[in-house]
Amino acid sequence: MAASREVSVRDLKNQTTAILRRVERGERIIVTRRGRPIVRIEPASERDRPAADTLYARLQNQIVARRPELRRRSESRRRADFERISRKVARALPYQSWQEMDRVAKGDRFGFSR
Repeated sequence: MAASREVSVRDLKNQTTAILRRVERGERIIVTRRGRPIVRIEPASERDRPAADTLYARLQNQIVARRPELRRRSESRRRADFERISRKVARALPYQSWQEMDRVAKGDRFGFSR
């Protein structure tokens, strides 16, 4: 993995997207305030992803149950297929995103809980 680089809080605020792209490429970033390190940003691994029980995850499981050949595809290809299939389903639903649909299903219509 690449060596750690330092950026100031101000740089992080002003260049968030560029810094996150560097992290996606494998670079570790140490954010400093007045020259002192306060946080480290590093690439997440698949094991860092929360195993959330969301409607989206349930939808993925239903799709795989109906199309078991999806299990043999790579993770990135499978994710792209899920996105494509869920977009087809989303056209028939009154929600802007699956996150909004998930909040409504959990009883939070207005997004008060995070």
